[in-house]
Amino acid sequence: MAVVLKFEIVCVVIISLSQSGISQRFPPIFDSTDLLQFSEGCSTNILATVTARGNNGVITISAYDDATRAKVDVLQTSRDNSAGFSSTIQIKQKAFKNVYLDLFVEEMNFLFKLEIVCILIVSVSQSGLSQAYRPQFYTFPLVQFDEGCSKRTLATITARSGTGIVTISANDDATRNKVDVILIRSNNSAGFSTTVLIKQKACMDRETEPTWYLHLLAEDTLNSKSAAFYDDAFEIDRKTGSITVEQTLDFSKLSVYQYLVFGTDGGGLKGNATLIILIQDIQNKPPYFTGQPYNADIPEESPVGTTINFPYPIRAIDGDTGVQHAIEYNFTEGECKDLFEIKSNGIFGIVTVKKRIDRDDGVIHKFLGVCTMTLMALENISIGETNPGPSTSTTPVVIYIIDIDDNLPKFPLSMYNATVFENLGGIPLTIEGERIKVMDVDQGGHSLLHLEVQYANGTKVQGINPVPDMIQGSGNIMLYLQDDFSFDFENVQEISYALVASEVREPANTAQCTVNLKIIDRNDNLPQFTSSLFVAYIPENNTNVQQVLSEHATDKDSGLFGEITYSLRGGGDIFYVDNVTGSITKRENISLDYEKRDEYVLTLVAKDGGGRLQLAEVIVRLDDINDNHPVFSQSSYTDFVEENVKPFAITISAFDRDKTNTTNSRVEYYLIDSPFHMQNKFTISTITRSGEFLGSIALIGSLDYEQLNETTGGKVILYVLAKDLGSPSLGSTCTVTINVQDLNDNTPEFDSTEYKIRIFENATLGDYVGNVTATDADGTAANKDLSYYIITGSGLFRINGWSGVMTVNLNVDFDRETTAIHNLTIVAVDRGTPPKTGHTNVTVFIDDVNDTPPKFDKDIFLASVLENTTVRSLVTICSATDQDLNSYLFYKIIDLQTSRYDNDTVMNWFRINHATGEVTINSSLDREFTDTVTLTLTVEDINAATASQTATSQITRNLLIDVDRESQTIIDIEVEANDTVFTSTTQVKITVLDINDNSPVFFPNTNTIYLQENNGTDEDNIYNSSFIIWLNASDADEGPNAEMTYTIINNFHKFQIDSFTGIVTATGHFDRENEATYILKVTVCDNALDPFDRKTSTASITVHITDVNDNVPYFPQTYYNVTVREDRNLKYPIMYVTAADRDISQSFRYSIEPDSDTERLFEINEHSGLISVNASLHNNYGEKHLIVWVEDIGGLKNSTRVTITVEDINGNAPVFLGLTAFYKIYE
Repeated sequence: MAVVLKFEIVCVVIISLSQSGISQRFPPIFDSTDLLQFSEGCSTNILATVTARGNNGVITISAYDDATRAKVDVLQTSRDNSAGFSSTIQIKQKAFKNVYLDLFVEEMNFLFKLEIVCILIVSVSQSGLSQAYRPQFYTFPLVQFDEGCSKRTLATITARSGTGIVTISANDDATRNKVDVILIRSNNSAGFSTTVLIKQKACMDRETEPTWYLHLLAEDTLNSKSAAFYDDAFEIDRKTGSITVEQTLDFSKLSVYQYLVFGTDGGGLKGNATLIILIQDIQNKPPYFTGQPYNADIPEESPVGTTINFPYPIRAIDGDTGVQHAIEYNFTEGECKDLFEIKSNGIFGIVTVKKRIDRDDGVIHKFLGVCTMTLMALENISIGETNPGPSTSTTPVVIYIIDIDDNLPKFPLSMYNATVFENLGGIPLTIEGERIKVMDVDQGGHSLLHLEVQYANGTKVQGINPVPDMIQGSGNIMLYLQDDFSFDFENVQEISYALVASEVREPANTAQCTVNLKIIDRNDNLPQFTSSLFVAYIPENNTNVQQVLSEHATDKDSGLFGEITYSLRGGGDIFYVDNVTGSITKRENISLDYEKRDEYVLTLVAKDGGGRLQLAEVIVRLDDINDNHPVFSQSSYTDFVEENVKPFAITISAFDRDKTNTTNSRVEYYLIDSPFHMQNKFTISTITRSGEFLGSIALIGSLDYEQLNETTGGKVILYVLAKDLGSPSLGSTCTVTINVQDLNDNTPEFDSTEYKIRIFENATLGDYVGNVTATDADGTAANKDLSYYIITGSGLFRINGWSGVMTVNLNVDFDRETTAIHNLTIVAVDRGTPPKTGHTNVTVFIDDVNDTPPKFDKDIFLASVLENTTVRSLVTICSATDQDLNSYLFYKIIDLQTSRYDNDTVMNWFRINHATGEVTINSSLDREFTDTVTLTLTVEDINAATASQTATSQITRNLLIDVDRESQTIIDIEVEANDTVFTSTTQVKITVLDINDNSPVFFPNTNTIYLQENNGTDEDNIYNSSFIIWLNASDADEGPNAEMTYTIINNFHKFQIDSFTGIVTATGHFDRENEATYILKVTVCDNALDPFDRKTSTASITVHITDVNDNVPYFPQTYYNVTVREDRNLKYPIMYVTAADRDISQSFRYSIEPDSDTERLFEINEHSGLISVNASLHNNYGEKHLIVWVEDIGGLKNSTRVTITVEDINGNAPVFLGLTAFYKIYE
């Protein structure tokens, strides 16, 4: 079987959105193409040759989409731009399928680009069927519109066919979403044609979609459905060629049958002919309406005969396309059917107004201005037609009666009376009689009234609001006082306002009524005195009746509320008040004393008829008279002053019980004659302190104890007079004793600044040395009695502390040869505080006595000599010295020792010069006999005044001892002195002096400190010399070598160390987030006198700043934006909003501000900050502004803004508004 391919054309309407002002250009147009048929298969056939022409610019033709490009190649064959613009292409098969081939045509000019798309639809039909003509669209121009959302008609499209009824429909969802395709006309009398309206449904937006592509499909009954009707429709007799009908025929389904009839003779020859059977239509289908629904509107009160215009003309077409009948129309049902009539003009049904239509009354008002009627279409069938079938159809017609503003608003009454209590806000006015009502019988916006309370001049009353302030049609009105608005009866008792009702829609009609308001008085005013405090004065000591005060109160309230009575609180035993006049008097036979009580406080009470009270304070003060003497607080005063000291002052006080701040109580002070006229050395002045009068006695210059009269014993006595300024003036006296203290202000002075004395060096204990004398000019014994001391040289001499006599001290052995002169410093010290000291110098000269033995210059002399050295050669000089002035020295060798037992052999090897100590060779030397000879030498002072004075030296070796003060501070040795006759021994204590041979050492300590940030000692949490650690060190040395100084060598300016104690303190503000750890380097250094000998040790302190919750958590962003589709399920994660914190703790709790998400559409995980969907977002599209809070574990909070844009998806089908519930659709 062969397969035939049949092409159908789908024309795409392109709607370009263009800016206003751009001129209209015509798009390129495809030339007409013949129907093409091909056998199925995969060969690369040339399917079609297509030409497009235009006038605007060079034309290009290309495949429009990927599907077309996958099936065919578009090959450019020619282009002609000589007369207009044209382009020709060939469409070459790539693969075989039932496909739509979309071609894209483009022409260019300098202004803009026009596009048209022609779609070829390839469908497969069975072979054997003759080719019919496909339906053809009429050519139509490109149309352009401004962007917007109006429901306008975009185009009118007509398609024709010769084989069957044509239908036009949207061919894809995109087209169906953008436009409605509405049938307005179908003509089947001469061929078949159908016309539709393309009406905009969606909004045009040039920025998002500047060009609309609308895909329309035209089909006829033959091409789309005829194949099935051929089966068993007719039968042919193979012998006679008679054709009979085998099944019921339906003209509306297929009106033409086309067959190829074959005839075969007995010889096997064949012939054929084409048989076309035309089906004649009969009356068997009712008419059908086009262009539905039929909805229209018309203003009320339109004149009778006014034609009602429907968007789509009312038309009914006979369902029997082969037997067309005229159509008649009439309304059969509906409450409004008598108000309108319909007549046919031959094609359409024309509806006109038959009777008066009033939107505000009758049946139209009853149905809210909506007239729904049933329209019948009736075929006009002749009487002679056979077997007529259904001939009528009905459809609803809805006419909306549009209201016009033909009625004024109206109040039932022109005046209303109302009352309200004063001083009350937020309450309604009480309307007397009928409630206030307003009405406007117009409909819709014409009856929407705005209400306002106005003054007579038309300005709005601020404070009285009509409720409601907007009324649709009619309604009752209450007048409310605002919360912050009230009336005061004392200011206004009656007032009138106008209540105005105005139509909202222009031109606005108005109506008004008068509201007379009466204010009702309340007891809202207290009685009022002219002042809250009254002060009255009466003299003291008066026993007669005394008028104190005559005062009354007033009350603004009316009637009983304004009547006042008086009473008195306090002082009723002394004072009396008249309950009617309010006058206050002092009772008789009562005497008041100012000094006992100077004032009385009373409360005057005024009470109105409503029981409200007002109080006034009445202070009754007594006038004072001068009846009291000043009285000193002490009968006498005593003070002390040191001599030579200034300034000096003593304060005395006297009190006068008379009235303060008057001349009766003011006290003045005077110095009067005193012993030895000492008042001349002082002044006195009157000063005031805290309301008290004081006498201040001051010294003129200073006092010298030594200049006072000796009989006074250092005391100064003054007499002081205190008197008031009253009339007559009263006074009193007192005594002031000032003890002058002697100061140690004189220094002892010696008779001579220098003394020179001579003694012999053999002077012994108690021998007189000399005498010194000093005197002191102070006046008291303690300051002028003297004691004498030797402060230098006191180890050799002593002095009598009272007489100044000097003698030789105990165990003193003078040695002129060692020290010939002794310089003494002697002081004389008095017993004053502090003591004063006088100095003098004493020089003691020691006269010589020959008592010092000679001494060799060395204890050991070492010498080396060659054994072949000649006799008389010098070996060494063993010299000695004697410090006596008249010494004569004699040298000799007293012993000779070798390492051998035979010392006689070497006895004459050496000799010594007795006068010089020179040692020379006396005879030949022999090293092989001995290599070492030890000579013991002696030297003697021949002129010695005492026993034989000798010194001995020998060549020997001394053992050196290593001494450590830190191990042993004192060494005890025993020394023996032997002069060959007597022997004496003594114990010598040798004190080992310290050298700086030890470094300071820090005590073991944990030098890691934890200091809390923002936790200082003052109110601002600032550390102020706060103790943090005590570093302690020790030094085994003593004295300055053991005194230590502490220093921080890498100071952070926040830490200090006490250089003497080692206590480390902190000062300042510590913020862990800025500096978490401080490592301090501390040195301790001893204070050796030689700076180069000082020793140092170092220690480290690590200060960790511990965290407190002092930082508010923060979000990295101040604003977040995110988009989510409205179809997302519950718990769908949207985004994380996470915070950070400069503190250590990073534990947070997140929450959403409830007021920012009142619908609870979203939720946030309090631990992770994940925002997710909490409720359905369907139809909740748009921006949602959330406030997200974060709180750390310390309770500190912060927030950020999160905008979630809920994205609308196309999930809602269009919903028709205002349609009836049921429709009937006829074939």
